Amino acid sequence: MRTSVVLALVALAATFATGRASLTSTAQSAGLTSLVAAVQYAGLTSTLDNLKAGTILAPDNEAFDNLLTTLNATRLTQLNKALVAEVLQYHVLPTSTKSTAFKNDEELKPLGPKGSTLAVSVSGKTVIFEPSSGVSPATIIKADVPVSNTTVLVDVIDEVLVPIEVAELVGLA
Repeated sequence: MRTSVVLALVALAATFATGRASLTSTAQSAGLTSLVAAVQYAGLTSTLDNLKAGTILAPDNEAFDNLLTTLNATRLTQLNKALVAEVLQYHVLPTSTKSTAFKNDEELKPLGPKGSTLAVSVSGKTVIFEPSSGVSPATIIKADVPVSNTTVLVDVIDEVLVPIEVAELVGLA
């Protein structure tokens, strides 16, 4: 499974470099189909495609599969659309930050939910994001993929980050 992720990431980097695709169409062609489906389902396609600056923490397909299994769901559409939107906004940082610039014990403020935080743990070259809920920390598996014609960076991560506000509502916290 991880081999297919690596191949998808190579395609993602190549497509980002061409400047011909939006964030979501690039992710689609790179095989990050679960992320694209979640973005479309939550109604955030235009928001992300028009983002000019920021860092996107992009869960791989396996991360979405793991979350669905944890929630006893088989399809994303079985989940509350508003909560999916909140979870996705939790993966968007308002500034473009290279993975080497994250600091141990740093506290980040993602775009949503309002007032939520995300803790960073750094060990060597490994960057781990700890959601406020304590549910499923995520590690960067592919860092600093630029999005053409923007200052947006994409870090592919191995888990879906769930903020405490959502974790409590769905029984994960």
